[in-house]
Amino acid sequence: MVNLDFLKETKLEFGEKFRQALESKDDVQVAEAFDKFGEALEQKIIERYSELQQSNDKVILTSRGQRQLTSVEQSFYDGVIDALKAPDPKAALTGVETTFPVTIIDEVINDIQANHPMLAAIDFQNTTGTTRWLYSDGSTPLATWGALTAAITEEMSATIKPVDFNLTKLTAFIPVPKDLLDLGAVYLDAYVRAILSEASANGLEYGFISGTG
Repeated sequence: MVNLDFLKETKLEFGEKFRQALESKDDVQVAEAFDKFGEALEQKIIERYSELQQSNDKVILTSRGQRQLTSVEQSFYDGVIDALKAPDPKAALTGVETTFPVTIIDEVINDIQANHPMLAAIDFQNTTGTTRWLYSDGSTPLATWGALTAAITEEMSATIKPVDFNLTKLTAFIPVPKDLLDLGAVYLDAYVRAILSEASANGLEYGFISGTG
């Protein structure tokens, strides 16, 4: 039975080709790397679907490694599937009201940390739409005890520093094969998460090791 934690060799191969494409700064090579990885994923997911298509019980599917979707995720994927099957997919996609669910990104981060030891050592946080964090540098003095009528002797003057998240971004596109749409939302989710987690992980590793900081 093919498990969805599949294709370690394919992931390694994809990672190497993706890094080469990033180094070359060639958009065509990046697109080709995504396409080849997507084709390999599609084939394995179709095989997985064929093995489990006789079972519609969510408990059984979960026990066999299939991630069950939340109602928001199900609604999102159903909308995307309907839109991509439409005569004019681009126009139809603009009518999909549900935005990309945050919970999918959370799962992508979990996948990255589970499969990439270097990135597992980093404390990732899903900031959703946040563009800036404010934090104390640790110099905040403790409150002081004194008589009820005593004057305030020490000001709570913490040093607050900002962290901006809108300076750069890591982007990835997802080539979605039409054959995959017929398998349903659960299998489309497996494909989307695999593409996003591997593309993001390889992009992050490249940025951390070869980037300018």
